[in-house]
Amino acid sequence: MKRLLAGLLVAAAAFCTSAVGKPVGAAASPHILLDGLPLAFPVAPRVEAGRTLVPFRAIAEALGVTVTWYQSTRSIDAQGLNHQVQLQIDSAVMSVDGIPVALDVPPRMVDDRTLVPLRAFSAAFGAKVDWDGATETATLISPVRPMRTLAFYALRSYPERQLVARFSDAAYGWAMLKSDGHVDLAGGEYRWPEPDGDVTGERLLADAAGARVRRLLSIHAVDQQTADLAALVRSPELVATAATDIVAVVKSRGFDGVVLDLEGLGQNEQGDDLQRIRQGFSSLVASVSKELHAAGKETIVSVHPLNGWYHGYDYAALAGAADLLEVMAHDFTASGGPEPPDQVEEAIRLAVSAVGPERRTKLLLGIVAPYETPETLPQKAGLAKRYGLAGVSLWRLGEVGPERMAALDATITPQR
Repeated sequence: MKRLLAGLLVAAAAFCTSAVGKPVGAAASPHILLDGLPLAFPVAPRVEAGRTLVPFRAIAEALGVTVTWYQSTRSIDAQGLNHQVQLQIDSAVMSVDGIPVALDVPPRMVDDRTLVPLRAFSAAFGAKVDWDGATETATLISPVRPMRTLAFYALRSYPERQLVARFSDAAYGWAMLKSDGHVDLAGGEYRWPEPDGDVTGERLLADAAGARVRRLLSIHAVDQQTADLAALVRSPELVATAATDIVAVVKSRGFDGVVLDLEGLGQNEQGDDLQRIRQGFSSLVASVSKELHAAGKETIVSVHPLNGWYHGYDYAALAGAADLLEVMAHDFTASGGPEPPDQVEEAIRLAVSAVGPERRTKLLLGIVAPYETPETLPQKAGLAKRYGLAGVSLWRLGEVGPERMAALDATITPQR
């Protein structure tokens, strides 16, 4: 196996005529695409002897690799994705899992920036790299990575119930939080499903447990009225009632946790009123999380993107209390088509900044399946990988389809 790996890496590093790069002396920098979207660098990629060199930290972080720079030896140690790569400035040999691999162009120090050969470094960690000479574009496909994958299961998801086993988590939208703080399982759109022969809600949950899928009760907005939800979180008494009822229902129904999908807070409020809403909602999440954590269960909170229209969600406080935040980075346009990648990426950057880089693994990227295509879905999932998030969520089963599911499977594997 090691000889095979070494041979493949040598071939990748020595791939000359179609290698990532262009003739020496070309003026413009090559374009770099990762998972179909442009990858930004602090300095422009550099072409040397037909090879593209890029800043090592930027490419390593985008691939999910941890790098360490040793000034005394001017060397790099990169670890991640089950591989270890070691390089040294001006050395034409790199080590991949202890195997020496020759490089056409060694790492360079340019203007106090350490640059590494793009193809050889990326291929060492399992990325696929292609070069289009006509457009001078390097296209990288990141390796499949284990991540949290949360599928939302609504009453209309039954036709794709078999897909639950291909996710790590499933959130069942069978409950609604009422304006009096109590959880309603017999309401309208969000209710416990009626039996269909021998298929019941309990049976669906048992099947998911057998597939080692975490089962979460998804609780939706108060009577679907934003004003009612805002009034609830302003009231300490109603917050206490809601927390108690949510925890009781999750425990009694045998769920592994809860998804609080309580949307629409903070659209019109400002100043002190907005602050009260944010504090009240954070208090609700903290109370629920404390009780569920004591029982070995999880809390996930759905939040609107910070570049959206609802500002009633204190990301830092929520990340401090809950296990995960699902950033609903969608509905940026009215077209119902694929979400603009730049706005999705901005939502991710703002979320990471708000919770702190050390908590980025508490973030899920929310994706609406019917908005995306089999081509754009991996792009969105690729952004979650690029920024080191915990994973992605998909709204919803029943609207995924085999092509989108296959596209997701090709980029992420569920983390059990």
